[in-house]
Amino acid sequence: MIRAILFDKDGTLLDFHATWVPAYREAAAAVSRDAGRPELREHLLEVGGFDRVTGRCDPGSPLGSGGNTDIAMLWADACGVADPEPVIRRIEAVFAREVPRFAAPVGDLAALFQRLAGRGLGLGMATMDSESLAHAIVEQLAIGDHLSFVCGYDSGHGTKPGPGMVAAFCAALAIAPAEVLVVGDTLHDVRM
Repeated sequence: MIRAILFDKDGTLLDFHATWVPAYREAAAAVSRDAGRPELREHLLEVGGFDRVTGRCDPGSPLGSGGNTDIAMLWADACGVADPEPVIRRIEAVFAREVPRFAAPVGDLAALFQRLAGRGLGLGMATMDSESLAHAIVEQLAIGDHLSFVCGYDSGHGTKPGPGMVAAFCAALAIAPAEVLVVGDTLHDVRM
């Protein structure tokens, strides 16, 4: 019997491309400028998995399903920056500003979460985004009152596709993994 649902955020609750492509463009511009190589902006997007022709990200690419650290390390290398830490800090600052600005929910999430919680289901969110940005989006979407658990790549539970986020959700709700339905849009979510 399913007693709880753990949702992915981007591509599941939010329209991935409408939300993230503008943020990725801004982050690539900032990182390439910081490296003194503004001409690399489009290259950073492409090596991350963005297709200029379709305007979409490959779901298995760093931009499609990786964490901020994955993206920062890739972009630091592409810019010839030896230390990825400033790149991580830069992209997280850009994401914190831009993602809420462009967040495009896939529907009336407040009503959906109210109905699910009303059925007695425990609800949570696990994302490869940072935990702080996940909480900001949860509040913006007005679903925070219905969630018992929110985690990101930096919450200490590991990253997708590892099982740590699901295990932490189960521990928080005192339920077994067989009682959890995971809802996501990438193979990382399925494997988790």
